[in-house]
Amino acid sequence: MNRLLPIASFVNHELKNFPNPGDPTHRDQLQQAGYIPVPAQGNWNYIHKWLKDNYPFRYTWTGEIFWFDDPAVASDFALRFA
Repeated sequence: MNRLLPIASFVNHELKNFPNPGDPTHRDQLQQAGYIPVPAQGNWNYIHKWLKDNYPFRYTWTGEIFWFDDPAVASDFALRFA
């Protein structure tokens, strides 16, 4: 399995020049780096609170797509919100 840089570190170091999470370059960089995209539906405030309570520093988002650095976390999220 390919070990990814923790997503919080990647965002802070590699994406610092793209402050808008909706920027297409932001999405492209996450995809090229191998992070796992999961589209989500629901109450955004609830989703972000749930993620911060359960998986802080393990995700970022670009509009309606959430990105994860761990397949198990992505799977858990997808079962709840995709």
